[in-house]
Amino acid sequence: MQLSFDKIRQITRGAAFTEVKDEKMYFYRFSKLQLKAYREQTRSADFVRKSLATSGVRFEFTTNSKTLSFSGNVSIGSSRKFFYFDVYVGNALCAHLGAENLDGCDFNYTVELGEGCKDVRVYFPWSASVELSSVEVDDNSTVAPMPKKPKLIAFGDSITQGYDALYPSLSYASILADRMGVEIFNKAIGGEMFCPYLLEKAEPIDPDYITVAYGTNDWSKAKKEVFEADCKEFYEKLSALYPNAKIFAITPIWRGDYIIRAEDRGEFKEVAKYIEKVCEPLANVTVIDGFDLTPELPEFYSDKRLHPNDIGFLIQGNNLYEKIRKHLD
Repeated sequence: MQLSFDKIRQITRGAAFTEVKDEKMYFYRFSKLQLKAYREQTRSADFVRKSLATSGVRFEFTTNSKTLSFSGNVSIGSSRKFFYFDVYVGNALCAHLGAENLDGCDFNYTVELGEGCKDVRVYFPWSASVELSSVEVDDNSTVAPMPKKPKLIAFGDSITQGYDALYPSLSYASILADRMGVEIFNKAIGGEMFCPYLLEKAEPIDPDYITVAYGTNDWSKAKKEVFEADCKEFYEKLSALYPNAKIFAITPIWRGDYIIRAEDRGEFKEVAKYIEKVCEPLANVTVIDGFDLTPELPEFYSDKRLHPNDIGFLIQGNNLYEKIRKHLD
């Protein structure tokens, strides 16, 4: 039994909006206004492609079907070539599906879900954009969307987008969302810095929580005065746009070259100090020290210096949740 696009939309989480074109469904994590900003104001044409990646998008539904099939196509949504879907039944990972090279890649997967009524989650790739052709379940089976959850918007750079989790369910943002029990809208772009132009207008989404994790690219790429101006404007706009949201400002995590490059770029930890200074007068913003979240050991990073691997992300996500949970309702 093939699900209608309307039913697929009902079970989709983490998309600001979806659209159907040429018998395919597309999933967008940025609002239309934000996508327009990336097309018109972006610092890199590559950011436009990255903005179309399906980081944070997932299906969440309850079904008595024994099987789930889905097909479509993926295209470039990051500087990485691999893509993977994760499928969970309850809290158990039952399928990890994808390929090492996504160029023009079609996919057609069937997953055994088992007997009885069960909750199913399908995590989309963070590294690619997905054009979905069909979703199928057993004939005469039921498919019901899981209940809506509080909403979390996550701003950030490559680390928040998901670089370099092989399992999309193990990115720190996915782990945080699952532990908090929220629907996440991932607004992160690999290579991004503080970007006030994303906050020209409030989201159609009304978030309960917001995380912000910029700074490492600002330190390595931007002039100090540009970073400070953009950082201040970003947090002040964010706080004013969402006065009822709890906002968590996450300072940069450890990077292996932060001492080596300090002579060229200034002290890395000065970025965190400036973020703390900017956020201090903002009543709805709590600062979290990124150096408390990940091990200061190369073995926990895919590139040995910057992007956590799956184990590093698991540690980061769990540590971040423990920092945040004391501030939850």
